[in-house]
Order: sequence, then structure tokens, then C-alpha cells
Amino acid sequence: MVHTLRNRRFALLFAGQTISEMGNSFTLVAASLLILHRTGSPAQVGLFIIATNIPALLLGLIAGTLVDRWDRRHILIASDVLRGIFIAAIPLLAEAWLGWIYIIGFANAFIARFFIPALRSVLPDIVSEQELVPANGMLATSEYISRTIGYALAGLAVQYLSFTWAFYADAATFFISALSIIPISVPPLVAAQAQKRGVSAVFSELVEGLVYMRRQALMLTIVLIALGFTLSTGAFNGFFAAFNQRALHGDDASYGLLEATISVGMALGGLLFGRSSPRSVGNMIIFGLLGVGLATLFTGISPSPQVALPVLALGGIANTVFILALDLIIQRQAPRELRGRAFAVLGLAGRVGLTVGPAAAGLPDAICGPGSTACDRPYMVVAGAWLVLLGLVAAALPVVRLAGHPQPGEAPGREVVTK
Repeated sequence: MVHTLRNRRFALLFAGQTISEMGNSFTLVAASLLILHRTGSPAQVGLFIIATNIPALLLGLIAGTLVDRWDRRHILIASDVLRGIFIAAIPLLAEAWLGWIYIIGFANAFIARFFIPALRSVLPDIVSEQELVPANGMLATSEYISRTIGYALAGLAVQYLSFTWAFYADAATFFISALSIIPISVPPLVAAQAQKRGVSAVFSELVEGLVYMRRQALMLTIVLIALGFTLSTGAFNGFFAAFNQRALHGDDASYGLLEATISVGMALGGLLFGRSSPRSVGNMIIFGLLGVGLATLFTGISPSPQVALPVLALGGIANTVFILALDLIIQRQAPRELRGRAFAVLGLAGRVGLTVGPAAAGLPDAICGPGSTACDRPYMVVAGAWLVLLGLVAAALPVVRLAGHPQPGEAPGREVVTK
């Protein structure tokens, strides 16, 4: 895997994203705890997560279409700069009115709708076919190692220092990421000439992407699986901070440690994925669903944060393997000029789940009464059981089991890139 860093363009991208992801974890922890401290309501934390997912529902497909029309490198740079500015404004604005944290969360998520498909789409353009699997694995590993450090430091910073420090640190990492992308050269898109046809062409190109995803059996299947997966993980994320306090009897520092443990597992998952064969991508999907499901289920019955730590680490491994398997399918099989739209459709399905899922964060209080913990553990167990069931369904589908194996008449979705 390390030899992939000899590719200068990938090395620059790798360095920038490693630093940026550490900052992202600061904001995620700080924002969740700030809202929980100010309101005392897990439902409000869920509302913040919903706010960060709405842009994907409203604009994800259009953003993916524009990613296939615009210079992807320019999209990455502009996205980082704008998000850095917004995050830097949180400490001042949220002090005056907590609602600003929801607004800025929404704005940054809107910008991310362009950044994420552009980043995933550009990777096959800066590494060779042979480097694609290890490059994905390395990016994921560095991302989650950075999150591990960030989560742990953020929990301690919020507990013993202040929220302000966490937000400013994240803003700085966005600017560093932008600087790392500036020297990277990316081949121009032939499809970029479509911009000359005007804005009216966007709709037809959007439809073209939807039709492609609908007609490809594997693409349609992974979209539906992603939706089911994120419904459960969204429900978990929205309630996790409150679950740590109410059911596991943890504090802010233990919450940061639990999140860091998940990231350790996710980093290990990136290493595992980077050493795997593309032919095993179907088994990776099944393993990911079952692994995250069982980890969520056992977390629901854990007596303390300490007992939940190793279980969550295993769930983190499965989570990364699952996500990267879906990404690899699109990177290898979707035509280059359609990658942005393919990732946008996959992202839209995921964001639907991540928006609806956190809305369930208030169910334990709604069913058993505010402050009651009687429904907390059953809530987590059900979330895990849902993923286990989804994994069993995926294992029964030949289109999933055989994903990654050459199919009769199959045409490759990308060419080998020379450096």
C-alpha cells in the first residue's frame, strides 16, 4: 500500500485529507455536546444531524451532475475554503444564538455535496488501476486514524477547555486541505464541453445518470442497501451521545473515547480493504452489514463504555469495509463522465437514511417518557437487528455475492491512468 504514496498527486491529496479529517471530528463532537449541554435534549442533537443531511436530499443529484460538468479540482479547493470560513464563524455566532450552529451545519453540508462526489470521482484519475484499491484503503485508514485522534482530543478539549478551540482547529484544517490540492493536476473532462449547451442541459444529464443507475442491477441494489444501512446508523448516531450518558453512565470524555474507538476500527478496516481483492467486493458488503449490525446490537446490551469499546472497534472495521466496497463498485464500473452522478445517487440514498434515522432519536423519550431509560437499550438492539437482517438478505442476492467478478459482456468503466 505504501508504494502508492510515490504517486505525487495522490500523496498531496492523502496529506490534505488526513489533516482535514482530524478537524472534522473536532466539530462533530463539539457541536453534538454543545447542543446537548445547552438544550439537554438528544432530539436536538438528532435535529442537528438532520440539518446536515437535508442538502443531500434537496441538491445531491444536481450537485453530482455539476461535478460531471465542472473542473473537479476547482470544486475541491473552493469547497474547502468556504467550509473553513463557515466553521471559523461558529464560536462567535453560536454564542449569540444556538440556531446558528444548525444553519452553518446546513451550509457546510450543502458545500460537501459537491466536495464528496468530486473527491471520489477524481481518485481514479490520479492513480492507476492497480493502485485504486490500496489508494481507497489508505485514504480511509488515514481518515479514521485522524478521526480517532480528533475524537479523543475533542472530548478532552470540551471537558477541560472550551468549544471554541475545537471549531477554530477544524477551520484551519480546511485551509490546509485546500493548499494541498492546488498543486494537483487532473485531466479535463471531455463532458465538460457540455457546459456550452447552457443550464438547460443539466436536467437531461441528471436524468441520464438516474437512468444509468436504474438499469444496472448491481448499481440499483447497492443504492437500496445503502439506504437500509444508513437508516440504522443514522438512528444510532442521533442517539449515541445520550445513550452513553443514560445507559452506559459515561461522561463527555468517554463519549469522545467511544467515537475514537469506532474510528480506530474504521482505520483498521481501511487497511484490511487495501489488501483485499476486487473480486471479493460482494463478500465485503455482506461482512460489513453483519459486522456493524452485531456491533450495534451488542453495544445496546453493554453495561458500560469500557465494555462497549472492543465491540465498537469491530463495528468500525466492518463499517469501512462496507462503505469502500460500494465506492469501489462505482469507481471501477461507472463511466468516467458519469461518476459524479453515480456517487450522487448513492449519496442521496445514504443521506435519506441519515436524515430519517436521526429523527428517531426522540423515540425512546416519546415512548417511555422524558428522562426514562427503559427504552434506550431496546432502541439500540432493534437498530442492530435491522442491519443483521439486511446482511442476510444481501447474502441471498446473487448480484451482491458475485459483485467484482467479471460478467459476460461486461465493459470496464474506466481506463488505466498513466502518471
